[in-house]
Amino acid sequence: MFFTLKEASIWTGLSPFELLWQTLAVALFSVLLALKTDGVSQYGDMSWTKVFVPLFVANCVNAYFIAIVFIRSVLTGQVKKALQRSGWTLVFLALLSIYHVLLCQKLQGTSDFSHPETMAPLFILLVLTVFRSR
Repeated sequence: MFFTLKEASIWTGLSPFELLWQTLAVALFSVLLALKTDGVSQYGDMSWTKVFVPLFVANCVNAYFIAIVFIRSVLTGQVKKALQRSGWTLVFLALLSIYHVLLCQKLQGTSDFSHPETMAPLFILLVLTVFRSR
């Protein structure tokens, strides 16, 4: 019914540590989103950028972690494996970050992109995930 940690790691290409960061960020984002949309007095006037900060921070921490793993893999002589793993993860994080930025701009009303244009990085990410899982 649910994915195991190993299956989730294989499907996303992220390590359990990275999945933990993403899960914590989504949980904190959900709390901030609920506070913003409910209009709680001190959180209701918070900008959408501040609501998305946990997701941005998690992506930055994951990128830093990938850089460390890449350097350690290269130093141990596993260059091909390091390039494959870090390449996929950086593409994953880049598309996810672009999606978060576009969605944040769309919610603030500062973007003239249509909804499909805003969701394009997510669609690309889903297609790449399907091809990667085969």
